[in-house]
Amino acid sequence: MEKKSEQTYSTVNNMIFLFKEIWQYDKKLILHVVLAGASEMILPLATLGLTALVIDAVAETGSASQLMPVFGALLLLVLILTIVSKTSMNTLNYQGNAFRVVVLNKLAMHLTSVDFEMFDGNKGQEKINKAFDTANSPQQVFQHSLIVFESAVKNSLGFLVYNYLLADIHWLFILLIALSSILNFKYSMYVNKKEDENKEFVSPITRKLNYLKERTGDFKQAKDMRLYKMEDWFGSLFKELSATKYSYLEKILRKKFGGNILNGLSSILVDLVAYVFLIQLIIQGQISVASFTIYFGAIATLSNWISGLLKNAVDINKMGMEIDDYKAFMAIESEMNQGEGIKIDGADLGADPIEFKNVSYLYPDAEQETIKDFNVSIKPGEKIALVGINGAGKSTLIKLLTGLYRPTEGEIRVNGHSVDDYNIEDYFDLFSVVFQDYYELPVTIDEMVIQGQDEDTLKLNKVKKRSGLNRIIENLPQKSQTKLVKRVYSDAVDLSGGQKQKLQLAKALYKNGPILVLDEPTAALDSIAESEIYKQYEELSKDKTSIFISHRLASTRFCDRILFVEDGQIIEEGSHAQLMKKKGHYYKMFETQSYYYKNEGGEEDYAVV
Repeated sequence: MEKKSEQTYSTVNNMIFLFKEIWQYDKKLILHVVLAGASEMILPLATLGLTALVIDAVAETGSASQLMPVFGALLLLVLILTIVSKTSMNTLNYQGNAFRVVVLNKLAMHLTSVDFEMFDGNKGQEKINKAFDTANSPQQVFQHSLIVFESAVKNSLGFLVYNYLLADIHWLFILLIALSSILNFKYSMYVNKKEDENKEFVSPITRKLNYLKERTGDFKQAKDMRLYKMEDWFGSLFKELSATKYSYLEKILRKKFGGNILNGLSSILVDLVAYVFLIQLIIQGQISVASFTIYFGAIATLSNWISGLLKNAVDINKMGMEIDDYKAFMAIESEMNQGEGIKIDGADLGADPIEFKNVSYLYPDAEQETIKDFNVSIKPGEKIALVGINGAGKSTLIKLLTGLYRPTEGEIRVNGHSVDDYNIEDYFDLFSVVFQDYYELPVTIDEMVIQGQDEDTLKLNKVKKRSGLNRIIENLPQKSQTKLVKRVYSDAVDLSGGQKQKLQLAKALYKNGPILVLDEPTAALDSIAESEIYKQYEELSKDKTSIFISHRLASTRFCDRILFVEDGQIIEEGSHAQLMKKKGHYYKMFETQSYYYKNEGGEEDYAVV
């Protein structure tokens, strides 16, 4: 499979993209950015003017009464600007959060459309994590950008206006302020770069920590943790990972602290020079006390505008990196056929066999192929068992057949056509699958059975009866409307292993795909429960092409053909009787397993092994 190379976009390109996204979401947000920025820039200027007006009035007349109308007008202006500023900032925060949630929904929807292979391997997981990190909190780009843009408007307008006000003061002041701000900016860029580099180390650690937090809060794992005294292991591992993560973060915090010290010292230097220079002007009679107030305030504020602009540049640079992560993920296109495909009847497989032709598969980041030059033909209606030791490639073959993976080499053909010739969503309709690792959703039992299918009450009642699920439902207080997953609902139930199997079987029956796939569905059950489940599977798989995966070989007796897989290849093939007579790998494994299921009289129980 040829993968597309990743593209890194320029900061300007990314900011244009971000602006378009905001504009498309709500054009009024741009207006609020400008209003908030402009009002917050004018507010300190109005306050300075108000202070200077009072000082001049008192110094010249000894009374401010003559200036009360002007004073009142300025106070009214300050009040209006404050209301505009607070209202716009509140809107930016509220709507910014809503915008971030919209982006999270886009990410989640795109995640459901990317190929399943994306979830395998560290690279795919890292790309997913980085993309979701752009919208997981208010401090990330899709919400924080509105605050940064508002700040950029404020600082830009402030820079222009205050430079105009200080035109009469020596140009060295502006140069000194600019040099101080640029020095802080360069240091901030350095810290920003180090922080981005640290992501490569911190992100995998965060993923492990999140896993530990999820496991310790999981009802199933909580039992093992207590009975097998795993608390210390979890605790020590959590501490170790946390210490490693925060050692990286501490380095960045130290660098940021250094930047704060540098910023503070440079601000003190600028203020000191301003004090000395302006006091000299007062002594020489060149400016009044009121003018001193305005000029000193303007110098200090101009320093803030320049520093703010440079910080905005740092923030925008960082936001550009985050947008890169977002765009890199959203640019991922499925390699499956998402467009027009050969029409397929989800209820009928057709007369042609399922064929694996020289199929090989290499997992992302793996060095050796899991499936190697695999060939097999499965006739419609045939029942096939895939057996072998752990890691032989059985589950990988199922994922290749069901379209979750694409072969690295070779071709899979169904009903006379390559899998790639079908629209992948239509192709999925062919399969009713029960995987070994399945999870209940926080929904009702009926909703769990129906899932993405159209609701058909008659069909639903029929499959609940055929699967034996109806006998379980009868004993539940809310019957089929009983909720699952106790972590979400306090009145939910936890089903036993056998009950979950009946629920999974009902789900597969309701979908009613012509190909039934069972991937170790009874691994967690005892032999009696497993025997009952497989009797049901044998009955319900009539008229369907069925593929069973099991480590327990007695469960394969009802299959037409058994494929013994090792290292991604078929090394033995035949019926149970044929393979037992051959006395090869299958025979040895069967005899080893059956030894543990014989009673004292030497007779083998009818237990699925």
